[in-house]
Amino acid sequence: MSGGAAARTSAVAAARTSAVAIAREAIGAIDVEARVRESLASIAPVTATAPIVVAAVGKAAPAMTRGALAALSSLALEATRTVVVTADGTDARGLDADPRVRLLRAAHPIPDARSVAGADALLEAARGAGTLIALVSGGASALACAPVHGLSLADKQALVAALLDAGAPITDVNLVRRHLSRIKGGGLARAAAPAPVHARIVSDVLVSLGGAGGVDRDVVGGAPIDIGSGPAVADPTSGDDARAALARWAPSWLPRVGDLLSASRSERDAAPLRDARIDTRIDARIEARVVASPFDLAEAAAEAARARGLQVIVERPSLDRVDDLAVWYAARARGLAPGTALVRVAEPSVPLPAQRGAGGRAGRLALATWVLGLPDDVELACVASDGVDGSSRAAGACVRGGIPGALRDAARAALERYDDGAFLAQIGRAVAGAPSGTNLLDVHVLVRGS
Repeated sequence: MSGGAAARTSAVAAARTSAVAIAREAIGAIDVEARVRESLASIAPVTATAPIVVAAVGKAAPAMTRGALAALSSLALEATRTVVVTADGTDARGLDADPRVRLLRAAHPIPDARSVAGADALLEAARGAGTLIALVSGGASALACAPVHGLSLADKQALVAALLDAGAPITDVNLVRRHLSRIKGGGLARAAAPAPVHARIVSDVLVSLGGAGGVDRDVVGGAPIDIGSGPAVADPTSGDDARAALARWAPSWLPRVGDLLSASRSERDAAPLRDARIDTRIDARIEARVVASPFDLAEAAAEAARARGLQVIVERPSLDRVDDLAVWYAARARGLAPGTALVRVAEPSVPLPAQRGAGGRAGRLALATWVLGLPDDVELACVASDGVDGSSRAAGACVRGGIPGALRDAARAALERYDDGAFLAQIGRAVAGAPSGTNLLDVHVLVRGS
């Protein structure tokens, strides 16, 4: 092998090692348990004898619960009841064998009967609280499902699937969800009335502010009401807002649920709670903090890249379509300076056809970019921080250099079939996946070897 060829091979290997390692190190650096523990270090119940209830729901619920229980222990306090609802496969070490903790599993992203049982358990626990510690993270919207009276679980499942398949942003999906739910949009906090609520939130939501088109538009972190459909915070939106979102993405559902969305929340909940756009009685009782967000993940990725001696570019978060991002990454890769890493957090959208194979947005983005072409010394890793990239059974994918000619047509066919997950696994480009115990969206790492 010539010196030039050896150098190119070394650069490719270095890029490969860096991109996946940077993504994984960044995800592992966000210690949700410690962040919750520190944020609750000074919590105090209304009285020394007030029942303290811990209600946790989401993909990060076990880690958040461990942090909350440790914080209480350091204050010589103990939870009277602890209910944890999380996704199948999520590590619940330290909780699964604890007789003081009720641990429940449910489905994601489409709720199932266990999701209804989980929501009922959370609401029941909250009703007996003197102080409620509510721990909410990504996935909570599906994991705790309490349809309003007049709406069946099957209806809720089909409606959510229709919104997701249409490519609706998660903020619109959750907007509709919470106006058709007894636990979302502050429902958990209402159940705890008149107890104070300490909400700790791990955010998995980005919101577009509009601005320039394409990948240059402004994107910010979601408000607490957006995460998990806001079960423990006041809801500033109305049924009319939800109707407008439904009309944008799944208008065929308006005749079926329009009347429910037009009703006041008190009518939907079948309890005398509120009619106003913001329930100030709830808001006055709530102390809410976001303890981790996608922006923390981006910074962790940047730190991991710098530690490897790379120059770092942190791109603004993205909510763009996978196809648009693929074009952007392919073009950006060609101009990326040697020894540079570009990092970004994102929640790309992928409208899905009724007939499709196995795949996910992270793997699809990596494959679509690869088909467009990358320089030989450039690698792109797209990894879901929750460890589950759609239905792919992987955490995402990692591609580098130019795609071999023999694979290009097969890759295009896999993209057309929306079967990118199976294809990436077959050719060894999938990133191994398993529930990570957190959810801070996807992290993208584009690296050019030095």
